Amino acid sequence: MRKPFVNNKYKLTPADFKNLHVGDRSKLGEPLFHRNEVIHAWMVSGGYNQFKAMIGGIPYKNRTEFFIIFSDGKDTVRVSFSSKDGMCGYEFSEFFKEDEMDAEHDLLTQEECLYYLNLFLDRGIITLDGVKPKKPDVYVLIYGSHPEDEKQRVYTWMAKASSNYAVGDNLVVMTGRGPSSIVVSKVEIMPDNAFGKHKPVFGRLKGIFEK
Repeated sequence: MRKPFVNNKYKLTPADFKNLHVGDRSKLGEPLFHRNEVIHAWMVSGGYNQFKAMIGGIPYKNRTEFFIIFSDGKDTVRVSFSSKDGMCGYEFSEFFKEDEMDAEHDLLTQEECLYYLNLFLDRGIITLDGVKPKKPDVYVLIYGSHPEDEKQRVYTWMAKASSNYAVGDNLVVMTGRGPSSIVVSKVEIMPDNAFGKHKPVFGRLKGIFEK
């Protein structure tokens, strides 16, 4: 299993989830969050597929997902995971513990969930008992295209400015099918009104695509 791209900035474990509370509720809204009127909540969710999963020699789509839920009228934040396309739960004791991950799609799901938890703690959207927010990271907008895209369409992601991204860099981004590579064509400081509108860049090209 590769090294995680996301740093566990607040040393979180699933045991901490029960101590997460809603901080600044005014920041809950689109496009960063989506609304679920069935359960009356704002939420962020994501997940990844293991397309080569097999049961009894028959292929099936094994999907691991996470949900960060801010219910109306409740102070607590709910964080949960599911597996096998929502048919089963998914539990682990520590982020990125290799013997608790079946395949890379589990790692990807944990990475994206932790990315958002870090982000929400930084910006006061959620609070954790006994933990003070750390200085928020400065973000840049990364413009780039996938090398395999014949039309070379340009897409936008957000990334931490501290990584010193430059035009021509090969980076790792996440898609519904897992990690993919992009070649950077432009980098600029992200304005506040762009916060949450773009998927994150998780790291540089390391190991996954290199032969």
